[in-house]
Amino acid sequence: MANPGAATTSTFNAVVSPYPLQLLFFLPNANMQLSNQDQQFTRIFTGSLYDPIYIIALWKSGAASGSPTGGIYPLPSRGGTGLVSSTQSYSGLTGANTQVNVTIQATTTTYSQTPFLNVNAANAAALFADFRIYGFCYDI
Repeated sequence: MANPGAATTSTFNAVVSPYPLQLLFFLPNANMQLSNQDQQFTRIFTGSLYDPIYIIALWKSGAASGSPTGGIYPLPSRGGTGLVSSTQSYSGLTGANTQVNVTIQATTTTYSQTPFLNVNAANAAALFADFRIYGFCYDI
């Protein structure tokens, strides 16, 4: 029997980050009827420099009526380079077990401030949501 040649192998080089993905900030019961008012998140992690990777809004009570929109910013009054655009829609928050996967703006900014939700177009009726920001902390 002839030798089929050298065996082919493939390797997978996994990149292990020294910065674990973690819950960075939490905003319980965000009021989606408060137009142009800052609602500050609570810092969960112990570091200061972070990059947001994933933001989720989870329905708490009420229902979206109209098209509630709003952004997330590092400074009050929509200040700084926004994590999330003011045109982000939350109309998917229609009832129990609904959520919105929030789109993070493309940026090379590493943040240090505790962010604020600022609703641009308020919901017509009562609507509350829990927001969670996940990401990497660089100075753990």
